Amino acid sequence: MRRLVTTLIIGLGLASAGSALAREIEDGKLLVFPQKDGKYRAGDVIGDKVTFYGYAGDVWERKHITGLLLKKGEAATAEQKHIVYVTAKQLKIDAFIEVDGKEQPLVEAAPAPAPAPAAAPVVADPAAAAQPAAAATTAPPSAEPAKH
Repeated sequence: MRRLVTTLIIGLGLASAGSALAREIEDGKLLVFPQKDGKYRAGDVIGDKVTFYGYAGDVWERKHITGLLLKKGEAATAEQKHIVYVTAKQLKIDAFIEVDGKEQPLVEAAPAPAPAPAAAPVVADPAAAAQPAAAATTAPPSAEPAKH
């Protein structure tokens, strides 16, 4: 009886440890949590964007994940969302975000359009506008010789 109880306790301990490790992946997606100061938590690893990218690549190779899921997306900054999106695209997997408990694809925001170049001022008489500029370039030489 004592041996049976010991075996059951060890078995339950191993099962709980296995389920803790399995929580880093849900439906084939690596769970990523945004942290303060632009950091990320995935599994037991907390780090910056480089650490996150390396960890995601390692999990992708070992466990063949099919996507990244950014949990608590409402707490993530725009940069954190961008890094998760770019990491997923680099690994050629899908990116998802969970906002208010609803999972949806993470799409990159379209870049802002480039500002239009400033228009040149309209001059009624181009010859009159060119005369002051020409006069400034042909100023008389100074009375003092150049000192070197």
